[in-house]
Amino acid sequence: MTLSIPIYGKCKTYTCGCQRFWPKNYANNECFFCNHVIGFHELFPVDTLEFPYGSCNEPECGCQWFKNQPLDNLQCIYCDHFEGFHSNWETPISNFIRNAHAATRRRTGNFPTYNADKPQAPALIINYLICFEKLLPNRFSKEGTAFWFHLQAKSLIKENIEISQTDELYNIIHNLFNEKLNDQGWILYSGSSGLPRKVIYNELSFNLIKSNITKAKKKLYIGPDIVAAEIIITVTAHAVITVIKNRKP
Repeated sequence: MTLSIPIYGKCKTYTCGCQRFWPKNYANNECFFCNHVIGFHELFPVDTLEFPYGSCNEPECGCQWFKNQPLDNLQCIYCDHFEGFHSNWETPISNFIRNAHAATRRRTGNFPTYNADKPQAPALIINYLICFEKLLPNRFSKEGTAFWFHLQAKSLIKENIEISQTDELYNIIHNLFNEKLNDQGWILYSGSSGLPRKVIYNELSFNLIKSNITKAKKKLYIGPDIVAAEIIITVTAHAVITVIKNRKP
């Protein structure tokens, strides 16, 4: 039996324009040309046993095939959207294979179970939690660059951090970088544009963190809280002035 070799085509990420996928040497699932993961590129043919659903219908998403996350069979590993937002494969044979695969999962118990009396707390894995050194950072750190290795050497990049909706999120993240933050607070930065942009919010929440994690590599950016830093500077300066005034001539 001859197996068809997968062919990866155009990237469907919003406003991308990349015409073909070429893997990076250090990240086989990431495109060398456009930096988007493989799930946003067209695929021919599709193994519907591995990818039971097709493209995501969330606005401006662009994910082309659904593959479940290790800790949540209902959530896509590429775009983080639930399987309910992904289209069915159209061909009868694809539907037959997908249904057979679903039946197998039901028989083997390889699907999430839910207790009606005890709602499940949503969980999320942050692949890379990155803390900036500066109060107002002017660039992102890309894997394999000198800046990336610099932050790693200073323990400012944490990997595979799992959080849930019931966690004390601010304290958990703060404790990971407490020494590096010098007892300052921390704030979120958005990774959706070309430059770091401070996220304005009244209350830190699970959904807020989730919405600011990058889709492709699941990175979350934080940095020192400039307000907290200014308070520390002000208090320190006031203390120094007070000491100087109280010195005897």
